[in-house]
Amino acid sequence: MKKNKTLSADLTKTYYILLFVFFLIYSSLIAFVIRYQYKYARIEIYNVERFLKHELLEPEHQNLDYFFYQTLRESPEIEGLYIIINYENKTYSDSNSPILGELLFKDKIQNFYNLSNLKKSYWVLNKRFDTLNHGTLDIRIIKKLESMYTFFEKIFI
Repeated sequence: MKKNKTLSADLTKTYYILLFVFFLIYSSLIAFVIRYQYKYARIEIYNVERFLKHELLEPEHQNLDYFFYQTLRESPEIEGLYIIINYENKTYSDSNSPILGELLFKDKIQNFYNLSNLKKSYWVLNKRFDTLNHGTLDIRIIKKLESMYTFFEKIFI
């Protein structure tokens, strides 16, 4: 009888070790995927910023009306990413752009979290660009995080 109890205890111990190793590997994999998603979302925002900066330097875009309409059409179509341009109290934006209120102008991405519903959270990059002949443009690039959080929920489930 003692031999069976010892075998059972050894098997239980082995199962716990295997479960722990599996949990450790699975957690590491999830952490890697989450980190990759965050990094990729930031890259998307900065790519759009570089695109807008490049477009402003082109001579044909010194006509700002042309720039606003054409650039919004030409900008990379990225799911959940919106561009809002303010110039002389006029706002030009993508369709269905979220209205987030006033945020500071910084050189880094700001978090705009809705703690009651994380799927309504955003990352926002507010930039001021100087044009050659027309003064300053305020540009806001918004990345909606809903699809990323939905993906995370599916991974955890």
